[in-house]
Amino acid sequence: MNNFNINLQNKTKNFFLFLTTDAAKNMLNTAEILDGNHFTCFAHILLNTIKNGIKSTVAEEIINKVREISVKFRSSWSELYLFEEIAKKNNQNTKKFQINTETRWNSIIEMLEIAIYNKNTLILYWIQKKEVGFNLEEWHDIEDISILFKSIENMSKLICKKNEVSISMILPFLQNAEFNLLINKLNDTKLIKKVKKNLKKELLNRTKEHNYAEDNEILLCSTIIDLIFKKFVYNFEKKKNYLD
Repeated sequence: MNNFNINLQNKTKNFFLFLTTDAAKNMLNTAEILDGNHFTCFAHILLNTIKNGIKSTVAEEIINKVREISVKFRSSWSELYLFEEIAKKNNQNTKKFQINTETRWNSIIEMLEIAIYNKNTLILYWIQKKEVGFNLEEWHDIEDISILFKSIENMSKLICKKNEVSISMILPFLQNAEFNLLINKLNDTKLIKKVKKNLKKELLNRTKEHNYAEDNEILLCSTIIDLIFKKFVYNFEKKKNYLD
C-alpha cells in the first residue's frame, strides 16, 4: 500500500474507498485486514452464477452434449472432412465448431449458436453415420438456452465497457435480472423456468454474500449520481437493452 501512497492509518487522506479483488482466499484475507469496503469481481460472480445455475440440470447435459460434438469435429480430421463434404453436396453453409472454456461462461453461447447454424448438416451427418443426434425437443432447448444466455451477456456488457465507470451499473443490472430477465415468460419451457429459477437464486445469494446489495451506500451513491443512470430493461423481441 505504501507503494501506492495509500494511508491505512489516516482515513481522511489518501485512503481507499473500496477494494475490488477476485475471490481467492488470500485476496479475501487481505480485504479483511484492510477493513474497508470490499467487492469481489462481478465478472467472477456472474461466472459462478452461470456455472452453478445450470449444474445438475438438463441444460448442463445438453451443453455438455454439444461440447462433445464440437470436440469431435475439432479433434478428428476425418469426421470434419465428412461433415464438410456433406455440406458441399447439399449446398449448405457451415461454421467452424467452437469449444467453450471454463473461465468464460459466454463462450457457451458461441458454441451453441454454431451448433444451431450447422443444424441441417449435422442431421444429414447423423443420418449417413446412422448415429442418434439431437431430437426436435433438444434442438428447441439448445435455442432457448442460447437466447437466455445471450440476453444475460448483452446485459453484462453494460458493466464491462472499457474506460467507463461500471460500478454504477451493478444495481440496475441486478434489478433488471431479478424483475425482468429471470422471471418466467408465457412461452418458457419447463427447462428454461428451472434454469431461470436457479440463476436467480444463485445471483441474489452471491451478490448479497459479496456486498453487492441495495443497502450498500457506495453502490447507491455511485448509481444515483451517475449521469447515465437509467432503469435498463431487456427487450426480448428486439433482443437488446433499452432505456426506460
